[in-house]
Amino acid sequence: MIDGATNQVVTTIQVGDRPYALVWNSTNNKVYCANDYSNNVTVIDGATNQVITTITVGDYPFALVWNSTNNKVYCANRGSDTVTVIDGATNEVVTTIPVGDAPRALVWNSTNNKVYCANSWSNNVTVIDGATNQVITTIPVGDEPFALVWNSTNNKVYCANWGSDNVSVIDGATNQVITTIQVGRYPRAFAWNSIQNRTYVANYGSSSISVIRDVTGIEEDREPLSANRKSLAICPNPARGYLAVRIPPTADRATIKIFDASGKLIKGIVLMGTDQEIKIPLKGMNPGIYFLQLGNEAKRFVVVK
Repeated sequence: MIDGATNQVVTTIQVGDRPYALVWNSTNNKVYCANDYSNNVTVIDGATNQVITTITVGDYPFALVWNSTNNKVYCANRGSDTVTVIDGATNEVVTTIPVGDAPRALVWNSTNNKVYCANSWSNNVTVIDGATNQVITTIPVGDEPFALVWNSTNNKVYCANWGSDNVSVIDGATNQVITTIQVGRYPRAFAWNSIQNRTYVANYGSSSISVIRDVTGIEEDREPLSANRKSLAICPNPARGYLAVRIPPTADRATIKIFDASGKLIKGIVLMGTDQEIKIPLKGMNPGIYFLQLGNEAKRFVVVK
């Protein structure tokens, strides 16, 4: 474990055999480590760096993701073709979900509360409902899908297909493949740049990085607010001082929620029945990426100094 301020090694924590994946649960301040050859997950206390417990999962656990909405950790087991669901509060296994052959990657879509699992030997992606743990659908993609990333600005999931040298782009709302993008040889890792709305793909076989630019990026949320809009709109973006929100007439009038990039709820604003536009003060919010949610709609915005 490395201190983020000093870059010094604080301690070394003994876990299982061949640790392969890590994820942090910010709600309970726990770190989970998937031990590929031990068939278990080590749970570490984020405050004390002590091992809390070890959870038995499927064969060869290979990938982890945390669902902050329901406080669940998902573990993809490449040897048993399953995903183990762990309760983030109790560290108990909730259920085990059969997926495709050799699952190797997971990502969580917080807008629709879905978990995507890339199955490298069956050339598809399993979509799991984050609330019910039920499989929603299976999406055919390219050969040997190996990595996933979610673009929260446009609610798209990118799937790197190692065997076909391309990336499948999946609509997060409809679970349909929108397009397939040719990249370099053996794509196997992603990074998403939320400021420029670009996706970076590491091509293992060609010693290169492909940069994908989404043509419908943050600019769409910089349009002036219009009373005729039928969907949730925000302005300005990036924001400084306040955020104006246009509420469409058909919106579910309940509470506007603002989350930070980790999924932590920052504030809630109760709407009145007649509200059409409100201004939300941003005082006290640190610069960074946030998400505003109303009903089933969500918008990403950036707070700047």
